[in-house]
Amino acid sequence: MYVVRLGTLLYQSRLMMIVEVHGGTYAMRRDLEHAAKWAGDYLLGTRLTDKCFLELQILPGPKKEEKHQTRAFCIWTDTGDRSREFLIEILDHMNMNLTLKVLMHEMIHLQQYAKGKLKNLQKGIYWENKLVPPGLRYWRCPWEKEAYAREWDVYQEYMKSIYL
Repeated sequence: MYVVRLGTLLYQSRLMMIVEVHGGTYAMRRDLEHAAKWAGDYLLGTRLTDKCFLELQILPGPKKEEKHQTRAFCIWTDTGDRSREFLIEILDHMNMNLTLKVLMHEMIHLQQYAKGKLKNLQKGIYWENKLVPPGLRYWRCPWEKEAYAREWDVYQEYMKSIYL
């Protein structure tokens, strides 16, 4: 069993996802690594959490955020139809609460890939084993609808877990 203590934060888990964090400040790397490991445990469960690897890149964001700017994205980086290695890139221009909420959104995409619900193959994007029509607008994508519907709840559960 692992116990992670960050200031007043305390988290216990049996198994954890391997997370490497690059960029940003030390405090941001520490907090996002903790949040990503928690989300991996919470979303993937004991069967998958220790089998997945996440590289989390914190990149410098613009000085002023534009209306429809991408804040982060998640992709799987290994080959084959069972995703276990992932990359999440997240911009550093947001406050920590918004950054954590965006991270939870991307972790939901990681879960969708890891459990085989979402597949990005050469033939196209598959959602629940059905080919998604090319050119589908962002807000109409079923994986985005699910991630937006669940991100707030996952974020709230995380916040509850760190402030026992």
